[in-house]
Amino acid sequence: MKCLVAFTVCLLISSGCQAGFFDSLKEGIKGTLDAFVDAAKGSGLELLAQFKQKTGTLVSQLAQSLIFNAANAMNTAGSGSKRTAEAAAEKLNNLEATVGKHMGIFQGVFNSLTDSLQSTISKVADLTLDQFNKKIDDTVKTHNLLTDIAMQAATEDLKEKVLGTVHTVLGTQKRGLIPDAIKQHIMSAMSQHAEKLKQLMAGAGQAIQQAATAIHEAVSGNKEGGIGAVKEHVMELFQSFIQHHQQPAVQFPATQ
Repeated sequence: MKCLVAFTVCLLISSGCQAGFFDSLKEGIKGTLDAFVDAAKGSGLELLAQFKQKTGTLVSQLAQSLIFNAANAMNTAGSGSKRTAEAAAEKLNNLEATVGKHMGIFQGVFNSLTDSLQSTISKVADLTLDQFNKKIDDTVKTHNLLTDIAMQAATEDLKEKVLGTVHTVLGTQKRGLIPDAIKQHIMSAMSQHAEKLKQLMAGAGQAIQQAATAIHEAVSGNKEGGIGAVKEHVMELFQSFIQHHQQPAVQFPATQ
């Protein structure tokens, strides 16, 4: 990835004196900016994989904990406990399917964003710098709004599925044994990953805008140090983006 940035910036250096920013430099600029999207894709896919695995584990553990805590509260013992465990195991597969459905929605939102970023980058020759930056801003804002909507839908659905699993195993008349905080517990855990996705995309958008602005200023003769300075600056932007978004996995809160 870093080699791609270095190569395309070198392309700018070799041809920048002979053409305008939005004409013959289009492919070099596009390649440079696409490198940031490619990096964001890699980090985003890792986050989504963690998101799915951790959410699946969370809801399964939460349902099991509620089932067995409630069973103990009802003094369920011996063979009754065994039957409860067997019934719970049968129902937990349904929770995994629900998690998979919602993770597919998050994946679709993420893919739509990266596709939109690359589409905007491909039109760089047809846009002023202000227009380009606004389109990047609008794309990131739309992604983050849709991510929030998807998160709300996921937590509500997962809450209902967890409750449904517990009720099916223990009986609907045991509703009073279910903690009211179940949705907040799920939301608190899931929001950590959703926020990291939003931060990743906001960071990618900002880095793309900064790189585009630096290149524009260099080829327009308004950047101190000229093309040599912009090459170094774009590389620094790229390395900073990579380092900032390669963070340890988010830890979900333990189920009580």
